[in-house]
Amino acid sequence: MVYVRVPAAVSSLFRDILETMHLALAGNVTAQAAYTAIVTLGTSYPIPKKWLVPNYASYGGSPLCQEFISSKPVTGGLTGLLSYGLPCLPTSPIQSKVIPTRQHYIVSAIVSGLVSQQPVNFTRICSYDPAYLALCLVYLNRTNAFTQTYMSTANSTFFASASAATAAVQALNIEFMFFTKVNSTAPLTLLHTNVLDPGDPGFHFFGWTYLYDWVVGNREAVAFQGDTGNLTILTDLELPLLQQAREWELTANIARYFQAAVLFVTVAILVVAVGTTLYMIVSRGRFVGLNMLKLERVGAIVWVGRPLLFLRSLTALCLLSTGSLDLTFSGYVSALRKPPTSNPKLLLAAWEVTWLALVLDDVLVVYTRQHARYYVQLNCVTLWAATTALSMSEPVSVVFTLATSCYITEMDLQIVCTAGTIDDGHVGRLITLVVLVVVCDVACFLFIRALWRDVPPCPAHSRHLTAAAKYFYSHHQRIVDDVYYLDRASAMINGMLTYRRGDTIYALDIQLWRVFATPARPPHARTHGRKDLAAALPLGNLP
Repeated sequence: MVYVRVPAAVSSLFRDILETMHLALAGNVTAQAAYTAIVTLGTSYPIPKKWLVPNYASYGGSPLCQEFISSKPVTGGLTGLLSYGLPCLPTSPIQSKVIPTRQHYIVSAIVSGLVSQQPVNFTRICSYDPAYLALCLVYLNRTNAFTQTYMSTANSTFFASASAATAAVQALNIEFMFFTKVNSTAPLTLLHTNVLDPGDPGFHFFGWTYLYDWVVGNREAVAFQGDTGNLTILTDLELPLLQQAREWELTANIARYFQAAVLFVTVAILVVAVGTTLYMIVSRGRFVGLNMLKLERVGAIVWVGRPLLFLRSLTALCLLSTGSLDLTFSGYVSALRKPPTSNPKLLLAAWEVTWLALVLDDVLVVYTRQHARYYVQLNCVTLWAATTALSMSEPVSVVFTLATSCYITEMDLQIVCTAGTIDDGHVGRLITLVVLVVVCDVACFLFIRALWRDVPPCPAHSRHLTAAAKYFYSHHQRIVDDVYYLDRASAMINGMLTYRRGDTIYALDIQLWRVFATPARPPHARTHGRKDLAAALPLGNLP
């Protein structure tokens, strides 16, 4: 017993016909309407003419199963064909059938030469499926109209290859078979005929509907090789097993984690902004306005942390490195299409990349020091413009590759097959964007350093200030008698929660997780009458 392989000429012909059909449907709503008008049967039971007229009684259709208890008329369809998964049931045999699709009809009409036989005697062809004669006339007429109108070159394009494919299949001598009896007491007789019998060309259309399932893998052709002869049989229909994909196998799950991280970062920064606003109100407007613009530079680093900010920037990098596809429905068929580029979304995603620059600037601030506050804004704008220009000029495209391949993972137990790949993300673009971030950062720093070489050192030395706050905050008139007065709104951004009770200010440093208390300076004694300093948190400023 040997499995017969589909000839390469047949597989390539089917692939070319289906590709031509898909091209005819792409973007043509009229063609899609004509295609949808081809109403398929739920089941079909076509029989070769040589078995219809005598009205044989079938006692089995598989050489591996026992005789039926009672016969079944062949006019109702073949019964009990050879099957890999179906059991042998002599009392209630399973009726074999074709479950046709529109692709069945179109491919079979072209390969059988139906489209070249103009005019076509549809009544003669439909007589091979007497149970659905009226419906057969409808779908054959519509199939012929579709191929003649929207695949008009199919006859000239595929005539030679269709003839070669028919000859190749006929040479394999793939057959139907069943056992019958002349009468109830006579011995079993084996009858068999070629699926594409040259003496019965009218059945070739339905013969190819059977063979279509063989080509796409829903049937097998099995050759029984004996001492006195060979018999190659087409098996019964074996539909693919459909199983729900496990949630943990879906790559969309990691996107949910990324989305949750982005949402957390947004909410955390929003909470810090609300807290800062409350401190601005409590301090009656006595705060440094420029420091409020450092919420992302200082507050995000302190309250959220570099890892989550890096993850947020990584989501933007992944989005800009991924092509987009939308599942659209024209009213007749569904298709994947590339949506038009949304400039607002592109600009927003490009700006999100600057989070990576923010993390990089915070790491390098120990080297850039006093130059940092002058080049970071230039760096962000430059990076945003460069990322936007790159994404608009060379958008990421989605590439489909159809290449069926199978390999055995465990003999007799498991085979893994891949139909193709969908490349909607490009690692090269991701690497390019990361390199762009580094290049813009270094270039802007070198430019500012060359432009202003002698930048005065930072006057703030308080150890309660983060590195970002030290170099990005405005320290003008905030240092008096070696005491650094940090307004409470800026302290909130810096990661210090303050509470004033009487003449004492209590502060919780969330980076040290320590609470310390400091006496509030009286308005005139040490702050020279400045109420903004009197309302601030005094910190030691000794180097």
